Amino acid sequence: MEVYNKQNENIGEVEDLVIKDGKTISGVVVSVGGFLGIGERYVLLDPSSIVLNMRDDTMRAYVNTSKDELSEAPAFTYEKRD
Repeated sequence: MEVYNKQNENIGEVEDLVIKDGKTISGVVVSVGGFLGIGERYVLLDPSSIVLNMRDDTMRAYVNTSKDELSEAPAFTYEKRD
């Protein structure tokens, strides 16, 4: 799902969900930056910061942030679990 800001700029794409205790979404992994998949990285967004809305018959995720703010956010990395 594509992620947009309030200015209707595409700022990333939902890539994954972090699920706690097998039932609660505790984070949304979004790919940001880069061009054609090169140089992109992942950031973690709080699910409560995302609003889902239909636009042109397509579900979109909206957040109140800018491309610059997301590019400065800490990178999310997957931890290997045993």
